[in-house]
Amino acid sequence: MCGNFGFCTGATNPALDHWNHIVELNTLTAEGKIPFYLKVEFQLFDLQGKPGETGTAEIWWSPQGSYEVIASPSWNWTSAPGESHQPKTRQSYLIDVLLQQIMQPLHSAKPSPAFKVVEADRTFGSTVLRCLSMNPPGLAVSLNTICVDPATDGLRMNTDASAHIVRDKMGKFKNTEVPLDLTATYLDKKAITGKVVALNSISADDEHIKPLPASADTPKLPSSPGVVAGRKIGGMNPAYPETARTARVTGSVIIHATISKEGKLTSPIVIATASEAFDDAALEAVRTWKYQPYLLNGQPTDVDTHDSYQLQPLAHRPSNSVLLRSRGLLQPR
Repeated sequence: MCGNFGFCTGATNPALDHWNHIVELNTLTAEGKIPFYLKVEFQLFDLQGKPGETGTAEIWWSPQGSYEVIASPSWNWTSAPGESHQPKTRQSYLIDVLLQQIMQPLHSAKPSPAFKVVEADRTFGSTVLRCLSMNPPGLAVSLNTICVDPATDGLRMNTDASAHIVRDKMGKFKNTEVPLDLTATYLDKKAITGKVVALNSISADDEHIKPLPASADTPKLPSSPGVVAGRKIGGMNPAYPETARTARVTGSVIIHATISKEGKLTSPIVIATASEAFDDAALEAVRTWKYQPYLLNGQPTDVDTHDSYQLQPLAHRPSNSVLLRSRGLLQPR
């Protein structure tokens, strides 16, 4: 049996069935859900985890599309169905993460029947949560871990290759579990917090979400999902920063970028860093990387990636050598 997200379940894998149930229960934008208006107040933090700007994000959503308004002291954005997506900056990336974690928090965490899902209760202080970890075949590490309230299956925490999301307060909207207060952390530093201040149902003919004319040039996603992975085929490793080499410091840099249809890594943005000393070296290196293009239904496609790169000196090699390791998440744009 396959659910609204293309997940296939089976009686022989109850943990996988439970994962898929959690996804649908915590998704505002699932098939069959009603149009809604969402307003969120957010607080951004800089790369050192210090409080930065505050602002608001508003979304009018329907199955036909959405209308989005972002407002902050230094940056404002409005987008409607069919319009190009907002330019990628660290600020826009984090706001997008925050909104996705409210509306469809596990959209990119789609286990196949071949994945092993491990389920167990864990204690966090005085709170007991039921946690599920997703392990692909042949990998000892988990790609994603989610933890839910055992009584409601409301999502309280989830982690992936780069982010740690905690929901401090939960509510319910039309039988969907919704976080009311949440925090996104990268490399143990706060990046953004959000508070839902409005969530209401709206009419399908609301002026913000009226269907576009049939002639409008709106992007279409292929009917059958699935990305055939490309692979890195070229590019330099970064020179290890002298200050970090002297101190024998290691650390990670989380970078968001796009792998283009031509296999070039474009528009890299530092989302989080262990030390600013690593940023320039990592960015300079990834800008040279070449990929065999990723394929969506047999056609080259742009793919968003957010990866965690660990830089550390290599033993028995020149002093400026580094090991650049990564693991991350990919999704079609």
